[in-house]
Amino acid sequence: MAIDSHQTYLITEVSEISESISFGGSADVHRAKWKGPQDEIMVALKVLRATGDATIGRVLTKLRKETAIWTGLHHRNIQPLLGLYWHSSYTLPSLVSPWCDNGDINSYLKSKGKSVRNVDELIQPLLQGVLEGLSFLHYHSIVHGDLKGANILVSDEGDARICDFGLASMLYEIPSTATSMRGTLRWMAPELFKDDDARHTTYSDVWAFGCVVIEVLSGNLPYYPDIKSDPGVIIALSKNEPPKRPGAMSDEWWTIVSSCLDLNPAERPSVKGLLDGMRVLADGRVAASIGPVIPTEDSTPEEAPTDFNLDALALTVRKVGNTPVHHGIASDIWMGVWDMRNGRTMSVALKFLRPAVASPRATNRLLTELSVLRRLNHQNILPFCGISYAPDPGSPPCLVSPWMEHGNIIEHLRRFPDMDRVRLMHGVACGLAYLHNQTPAIIHSSLLPSNILIDNTYAPVIGSFNSVKQILIGESGAAYTNSNGAQADLRWMAPEVSDGVFGAPADVYAWSMVALQIISGVHPFPSVKQAGRVVINVHQGIRPQREEYRVTFGDNLWKLFERCWAHEPESRPNMNAVLASIVESRPDLAAVSL
Repeated sequence: MAIDSHQTYLITEVSEISESISFGGSADVHRAKWKGPQDEIMVALKVLRATGDATIGRVLTKLRKETAIWTGLHHRNIQPLLGLYWHSSYTLPSLVSPWCDNGDINSYLKSKGKSVRNVDELIQPLLQGVLEGLSFLHYHSIVHGDLKGANILVSDEGDARICDFGLASMLYEIPSTATSMRGTLRWMAPELFKDDDARHTTYSDVWAFGCVVIEVLSGNLPYYPDIKSDPGVIIALSKNEPPKRPGAMSDEWWTIVSSCLDLNPAERPSVKGLLDGMRVLADGRVAASIGPVIPTEDSTPEEAPTDFNLDALALTVRKVGNTPVHHGIASDIWMGVWDMRNGRTMSVALKFLRPAVASPRATNRLLTELSVLRRLNHQNILPFCGISYAPDPGSPPCLVSPWMEHGNIIEHLRRFPDMDRVRLMHGVACGLAYLHNQTPAIIHSSLLPSNILIDNTYAPVIGSFNSVKQILIGESGAAYTNSNGAQADLRWMAPEVSDGVFGAPADVYAWSMVALQIISGVHPFPSVKQAGRVVINVHQGIRPQREEYRVTFGDNLWKLFERCWAHEPESRPNMNAVLASIVESRPDLAAVSL
């Protein structure tokens, strides 16, 4: 057990690299074989991705920080870092660590079955190992910052090993003013949402450990099933509402968990104190009966659309290049070439589900997007060309659409700031009104600047229709729970979405925030660094203020925004009324309104 600062070395002789088998908000994990100094072993390659607004430079900075912290950690309950590997097809080097066949702690327990999901045989030693590893980190002034079941592996020897140091920090670091605090919402302590200068601490690691105990003992995510959407968790935390006690948890375990979830950080026990309590439990005074494992997401597969013939939509396409040009949370976008039957070719974008998430449920979501896209025809909606079958048998098809060389609307405005921004804003409104005017109405439910592309005529086109199924079939209910740390859409999200309520008014709210960004050039709530804080502020009735922006808004436009972001959904105008309001100020746009 030691910490040192030896230099991480570059690994070579890596072979048999698999497809991505797991993924996070900014990285994919591959399995590979490495011919090490002594033996040939299986290893995990963590390949970072530049997603969203993250530049290669920013990702490299993150990589250097994670490597610097991880390199010197040597402890039985810390996953070791073997080195860095740079494949010719990777934009960035990958972090190499030993492969764990057992997977993370939740996968491991699930594989063992319910018969051994009890404290004495399995769980208590694993959780004690997590505390041993966390104690080692805290002793060396390192805060993990993202402790959760997915970041706790189980070694071949059956030891719990803490991994993923992408958010780890040294206690003596000076906080950065350029970036916001991040983490995975369901495991984050409430004080992390109090203000923009909040930082992960040993106290917040202890809170996260309490959530891990809930996760491991109940088989559920923290707050589930009481709160199904991650934004709803933020609201609960803002009201000082910690996760509830799982019904089957013993009094002894709840005593430990509730101490970790104390709303006053200073009142939470130290990791050493928790270890002492864990050892008391190990004396045999616990007889915790663990209830059945409830899935963290509805395990009933969504029914795939059956109203079309996939083979009739199949195209002949080729990938261009060795790497995707864009990474989403669950999919990759490749540039491609469509070999048309008339002998001509066309540049296209290929949207592939990442292999790690290509479950039947995820595949059906992709097919739902396909069923929506093929019925749409509007100048402000991304055209749909067809599908292409992936080279791997059994993999879902990719969606094929025209290549948009101008990128998304914000990227385009950075290159051409003098564009007619009202016209762009109006074009997005036209596309959204077209969707809402369908029978039944199509609710986009994920309108973000990154989902609005610029076509060859410099008109905006709305894309990314993977979130529309619930609304199409007339359902309301819980939002899709995303617990991998991504908080990309919170700034544009209507308050009712936190409660799982979708509808046309939520799209109208999102449009107003997108339009505000188109006109001003900065995202909503620019003075708030934490996206999670935005959710809390919106629920408290706080909205963007004119003085926050350097541009001048006309009174009519600002009043339109205010109507669109009204707190009560029924108080917002529909998109037809939004278009009429825009045209009232810009009569020249009347001819292209619908």
